[in-house]
Amino acid sequence: LATYEHWNSLHPILHWGPDRTRHLFVIDQTGTVKSTLLKSIIAQDIVAGAGVAFLDPHGDPAEELLELIPSHRTDDLVYFAPGDLE
Repeated sequence: LATYEHWNSLHPILHWGPDRTRHLFVIDQTGTVKSTLLKSIIAQDIVAGAGVAFLDPHGDPAEELLELIPSHRTDDLVYFAPGDLE
């Protein structure tokens, strides 16, 4: 997700392993990095072959996530947009 510096060396900040089985709650003001953070986590899961469910009331972040789907995972994709009549 990011790195932090400790004793003049960079260390990764990860959200993996046992932490992935727990809920993640991200809250911040509008226009900050919440969507970017969630897209990064979801992209990591998709590349790793994990299943992902993303519920988006607005549509834009979900459509941006479509661009991150690797070609070998497109058969696994279900995109449901109830407000899109087309």
